[in-house]
Amino acid sequence: MMFALAAALGIDLFDSAAYALYAKAGRYITASGTHDVSGLEYLPCTCPVCTSHTPAELRDSELLARHNLYVTFAEIREIKQCIRDGTLWELVERRCRAHPLLLSGLRRALSHSDWIEEIEPQPRAAFFYTGGESAGRPIVRRYAARIARFSPGVRALISAGKHDAEEDFDTVFGFVIPFGPYPVELKETLPLNTEPPESDYEGLAAALENTRRLIEMNPDTEFVIDLDFEHPLLDKIKEMGNVKTLR
Repeated sequence: MMFALAAALGIDLFDSAAYALYAKAGRYITASGTHDVSGLEYLPCTCPVCTSHTPAELRDSELLARHNLYVTFAEIREIKQCIRDGTLWELVERRCRAHPLLLSGLRRALSHSDWIEEIEPQPRAAFFYTGGESAGRPIVRRYAARIARFSPGVRALISAGKHDAEEDFDTVFGFVIPFGPYPVELKETLPLNTEPPESDYEGLAAALENTRRLIEMNPDTEFVIDLDFEHPLLDKIKEMGNVKTLR
């Protein structure tokens, strides 16, 4: 379904006859795609139609249209709740993985994250990383813009772990994908209080780009980094003049 993506892009009014048109074509709608109803042995839905009819009975286009309409309204309610919870982009990413064209549309939309970020409300839920597209969300771009607010002092540590010698530094930065460095005092604040994902190229690239920008904006600070990743951007960071490494 494309409703979640449309809502994320600001569309708040839908007029769709897909439920009926799909029924005429024998297509059974689910949140993750459609099925040919003639090939179904089991009904993966608990709407009133599916709980009181067999797959064979749903080959009747009127019954199938009723099911499709139930699923459509359920999806709209899910979108509304996600908007209230601040988790709409997570729903969008899950839905768009159901079809290559939807995934392409999501990636095209995220190419405009800088503009979307200007009107995106502050998050009210923990950031949940679902894949490489998550690194392009507006909230990640918003965090990148706030890197300039950090004051690292004369000597700063950037590390994904904890060190016994942290008191030797003016500022200690943690490191989380896809945001990158953050003052450890902010660890439990939104959007940093996330379960860090396994590093993938897109998420790690976003985090390391923020690291590079922080170092570049503070040329008088000596940065000591302890990051154990394989990425060409990390190699470039280690070559910067005010950077030292612990490994």
